[in-house]
Amino acid sequence: MNPLDDLRPVEPSRELGERVRRAAHAELRVAMGPQWRVVATRAWSNVALPAAIGITVIGYLHWAFVAASSLYQ
Repeated sequence: MNPLDDLRPVEPSRELGERVRRAAHAELRVAMGPQWRVVATRAWSNVALPAAIGITVIGYLHWAFVAASSLYQ
């Protein structure tokens, strides 16, 4: 058996190709939509969502620290 046989390209299934095509078309439709929606989506993805996750994690860590400290008092 030739070790290069594993390196030959494999054609994706027709179903996978269709799913990728539909996802790409959906992204293009969104990108070609109103400019305010594109900006809002980008702002949500790049700023608001990470900030919300960070605030949630910090809040949980604060709560856990306070709860653990109260157990030792």
